[in-house]
Amino acid sequence: MSAAPLNSPSVTQFCKQSLDPVAMSVLIQKNKGVGLSDPALEDNLRKGDYKKVLEAVWSERDRSRRLEWLQSKFAELHVVLMFELAIALFAMTPTAQVLFLTSIPLFRAAAFRALQDAACSPEAVNDNIDVQLYFTYQQRITALKAKHQLDTSETFSHYEQQKDLAGIAKMMEVIQLSLTIDLPSPDWVSGHNSSMHPPSQYKQRRDEYAQQTLKCLVIQLNGERDPATGVFAL
Repeated sequence: MSAAPLNSPSVTQFCKQSLDPVAMSVLIQKNKGVGLSDPALEDNLRKGDYKKVLEAVWSERDRSRRLEWLQSKFAELHVVLMFELAIALFAMTPTAQVLFLTSIPLFRAAAFRALQDAACSPEAVNDNIDVQLYFTYQQRITALKAKHQLDTSETFSHYEQQKDLAGIAKMMEVIQLSLTIDLPSPDWVSGHNSSMHPPSQYKQRRDEYAQQTLKCLVIQLNGERDPATGVFAL
């Protein structure tokens, strides 16, 4: 994949455009009538050009089509599309149950994948790209909650333990899948100024991170939860 232009924003920075109503309006108008019908969409996805892919996703006006397309791509484990799927599922059914048991677990799994890809860069591993993406998409969830007047303060305690278990289950599903498929290129984490390890090391580094994370999740499942703090004892 060719390096990004010097002034090109990173994927994590580009995702923040989705929080700007003016920027989104301009983008949608620019791509009016195209959306997921963009003939270059699959090629852009294959090349890892997530900015162009996100433009197609964001400008697609048919919510059902957008959701179906994102669901069809889940098994490929593209980080940004996993976050987008979590948003699309909640936007389609804006309930506390979907938020806590589906979208937030997907957020956690997508954050794992971000760190798994970051393991392929000696610099990106310290950039907290998982936190940056999580925070960006969490703001979109907050905006959707406000739009649909969904107050989750009273239902949080009801779903607290269930969402933790759902999050672990989704992460385990994604970890196991990541160990069995040819993952997309991790080069998106590099931006324009970060170096990458040799491509020949990508699989080993991502597999090692997956195995380490899986061990931590197993410890969580087997640990004892402190009822006062909700923290698992290791």
